[in-house]
Amino acid sequence: MGYKLIRYSVKDTGLEENRALVTKVFETLDETAPQNVRYLVLELDDGEFVHVVGEGNDTSALTGLAAFEAFTQKPCGSALDAGQAIACQNHRQLPCA
Repeated sequence: MGYKLIRYSVKDTGLEENRALVTKVFETLDETAPQNVRYLVLELDDGEFVHVVGEGNDTSALTGLAAFEAFTQKPCGSALDAGQAIACQNHRQLPCA
């Protein structure tokens, strides 16, 4: 499974809205429990968010969720970086490639 790493910055005025949108995505993931989705979101203390997404072959398991679509339609911040990644080492977070 390959992973995507997305990093973006959110202004103070958008932090609560971004947190709420992310929470809705995770609530929906908990309800639907797609087996091929690995998803981690980190909020840094400077207003940056880091998403690590692993989707397997079926990207619609995440991107097809209404909550995820709502999240992507309400940009609360500005993108800093995005790219492909592999899990080369970790401890009980993500399965290694």
